[in-house]
Amino acid sequence: MATLVAATENDQFVEFARFVAQIAADNEDAASQWSAEASDLITAGKYQEFFDKIVTLQNKILASIDEKDAEALFYVYFAILNHLDEASYPHAVDRIAQELIANTADKPALRSKLLANLYNSVEAGSSSRFNVFMHLLKYTGATGRLDLLKHILTNIDRWVKEWNCTKQQTAEIYLAIADMLKQANNIQELEFLQKYLALFAQDEASQAAILDVAKRAAITAIAQPQIFRMDYISELPAMHAFAKSGGDNATLVRLLQVFTTESLTGLMSFLEQHKGFIISIGLTEEACISKMRLLSLASIGTNSKVPYATIAQTLQVPEADVEQWVIRAISARLIEAQMDQLNQHVTITRSTARVFGAEQWQVLADKLTKWREDISGLLQIVRDVRAQQRA
Repeated sequence: MATLVAATENDQFVEFARFVAQIAADNEDAASQWSAEASDLITAGKYQEFFDKIVTLQNKILASIDEKDAEALFYVYFAILNHLDEASYPHAVDRIAQELIANTADKPALRSKLLANLYNSVEAGSSSRFNVFMHLLKYTGATGRLDLLKHILTNIDRWVKEWNCTKQQTAEIYLAIADMLKQANNIQELEFLQKYLALFAQDEASQAAILDVAKRAAITAIAQPQIFRMDYISELPAMHAFAKSGGDNATLVRLLQVFTTESLTGLMSFLEQHKGFIISIGLTEEACISKMRLLSLASIGTNSKVPYATIAQTLQVPEADVEQWVIRAISARLIEAQMDQLNQHVTITRSTARVFGAEQWQVLADKLTKWREDISGLLQIVRDVRAQQRA
């Protein structure tokens, strides 16, 4: 078991060197010589040379110790970084990280934890924090260990500000997170694709890499059966640039617009005009039509009795299938509704807005005004009752 107990930090480094010497050398004499050389470097304050001597053995050290001992040992190892000069520090941090991510098969959980510890050991605001985080993010995705994902999603917007990330660094982070979420089949993938694209003005978004992400975002928005609002994707400046690039890209944006604001009739017209396009982008007509039926149902309106026949015509289905589509829309939380089987009509009391513009803001403002008036009325009643009680 690796136990390092020493009075000073340099003493800890010497003990650490003695432990590493047993791993580095083939015999006791060689180990003693290695340890003595390392100790001399520490005593002379030549921490960079001491670090260079250690870092090449990092994977060998990891392979030679129990996981429960690794954190304590690497705590001492990371402390060496604080003694390096400002110019050498970022490179040294990156060398440690590179060694940790070099192997995705050997102790991936431990390597992820040590990367997290390395991240925490780096001074807040340092650019090295960004670099270590990117290594951690990619390694976590490569090894399929997504337990850190929730913590990352909660804090990432704050972190990119604390790290003073450039636009390019922020974009790199958002895209790496989107890749992890895709691997986890998490619908938040689209949220981070949107964050990525929102960083770029229309005149910046003509770069091939950005256009590729725009294409991915458009297809993801259409393909995901749980995503029903797409205006925040279709209205992005980067998406306008993608449409202007022409060809199939413009056709894809047109399809996205259909899903954003139109009905099943619009989709069927698109399918007729662009035969085979849906299949060419990896989607199926059946899935697209199914999703559009739900969106069309959500767009029928509220606070009115809608005959089964009207719904059947809108969704292009037999009247016998209307109830199953209403149930599916309710389950997807697109609508709240009551079905009157006897009189063959549906009363939709709430529907999810597919876009949120000036009209939706006005509806929200009217509701807030009504609630405030209702509360004011209740408060006045309470005041009147209290006044009567005091009289």
